[in-house]
Amino acid sequence: MIDVQGALVTFECAAGRGQARWHGDLPRAGLVTHVELDLDLEGAALTRSADRAPSLTLVPGGVRLVALVEAVEEDSVAVLRFSPDALCLVERSSAPAGTLVEVIVPPAALELWPVGL
Repeated sequence: MIDVQGALVTFECAAGRGQARWHGDLPRAGLVTHVELDLDLEGAALTRSADRAPSLTLVPGGVRLVALVEAVEEDSVAVLRFSPDALCLVERSSAPAGTLVEVIVPPAALELWPVGL
């Protein structure tokens, strides 16, 4: 579900609730929309999380992302899973596979792109 607030939108998904920059024509508030979520985690520090499951949460100053490190490639690129249908690649992660990690990013570090299914 999308709630439009200027170029930033508040969204809800299987992983939780967040804010992100919207690309394209703004959707109507309350509309269910399929999107691609891009994350800019450059310079953000991933830390181990005490949470028990992946999630997205609005917090003061940004969005708290908790993800499962699903795999770590030979070049230290980690595959992070935020929900059953949401993956992200992160360069240079030291967390081993099976670990939950978290980071807080400003809403501008998340981008939503509408996709047609």
